[in-house]
Amino acid sequence: MKKLSLAVALALFFVGQSDAAIVLEFFQGTSVNDTSLTLNPFPNETVTLTPGGPRQFVQVALHQTAPTAVLTATDGLAQYLVQGDYGPNQMGNWVVPSNPPGGSRPVCNVADSNAYSLVRQYRCIFPCQVINETTAMAFRFGGLSLNFPPSPSVDANGRFFLGTFALQSPATAPGTLDSSITFRDPNPAVGNVDNYTDMGTNIDAVLFGGGATFPLNIIVVPEPGSLLLTTLLAGAAALRGCRRFVVALRLSFPLPLGRRGDRRE
Repeated sequence: MKKLSLAVALALFFVGQSDAAIVLEFFQGTSVNDTSLTLNPFPNETVTLTPGGPRQFVQVALHQTAPTAVLTATDGLAQYLVQGDYGPNQMGNWVVPSNPPGGSRPVCNVADSNAYSLVRQYRCIFPCQVINETTAMAFRFGGLSLNFPPSPSVDANGRFFLGTFALQSPATAPGTLDSSITFRDPNPAVGNVDNYTDMGTNIDAVLFGGGATFPLNIIVVPEPGSLLLTTLLAGAAALRGCRRFVVALRLSFPLPLGRRGDRRE
């Protein structure tokens, strides 16, 4: 009977564990210096950019749901670090812009600058001599607690606002291409813990357990006016090409004299 009770207890424990979760969520920001969550999600989890248009700001938050209780009022988030890997069609279409432009520091910030120091950098998956906004294939940002414990923790709804980063599309972007940025464990090797509580609890194991990732879709769409102008220019170019072809055809195959409109008495 005791063995059966133990088995049931273990089963309930593991069921509870499977329901436990800490995930990353993304909301529409207003600036890189946002200090509170807007709770406005991106439509269809997609950030829409315009070539040469304004920057879009993405808020990143942790969301802890019951029965998970890793982060508590007495055991807050001592350090955090996340990495966003760029997806297909990124190059030439969009970037996480740098500060200053053309520099080596991505535009991002922690939500609570009084409690955390900002960590930010571009990453290059393949060996590259210069890492900046145009050569980067990923970026990281995070924070390290500056104060004594307890560090800040989740709010009453289980959310913790990590910070905000910017996205921008260059004026030369061709547009109309789907892409993405996917957040994952910056250092998945065993023993490398980037997110932990004041008591040293490993949040990586819950947040990125089993290789979990958190994608955000990105699409670059030209403005309707620009798209119409591009279409008209392309149509005009095609028409000019067609006329040139007709002229060349007539020169190559002249009509008989009787077909040239000559008058006959």
